Amino acid sequence: MEIFEKNPHLQECWETSDGKKFYNPNTAALHAKTLPKDKRAVDHLKRPASVDKKKPINSNVEVKTLAKMNRAELDAEAKKLGFDSTGIGSKKEVIDAIEKLKSEGSEGKQSGEGSEGSVEGDKGSETENNK
Repeated sequence: MEIFEKNPHLQECWETSDGKKFYNPNTAALHAKTLPKDKRAVDHLKRPASVDKKKPINSNVEVKTLAKMNRAELDAEAKKLGFDSTGIGSKKEVIDAIEKLKSEGSEGKQSGEGSEGSVEGDKGSETENNK
């Protein structure tokens, strides 16, 4: 139902027979009184489980997605993050590097930690330090 998709925290609502939806049952009942007597019904709607299934519940969904990618897809994903993974040997190492980059991105990147994602930054630091 569209109202639940647009309001992810909404668990229930009330709909009058003219199709209007309300967050509060009292408001729905008051509106229903303005309708013709034979159309004053108010239905209680609860969030359908199918709406919740469309959105990932936790980060394990992303990990499984990375694990199912082939090497070319992983390299493309790494490239989106600004990282060249073509020099990394195994698929698992690429996945680990992507996960590390994503976690650093969500925490705010820290330079100089020597991660695969900061190779270019490290080269710049070496040049400045050697001057």
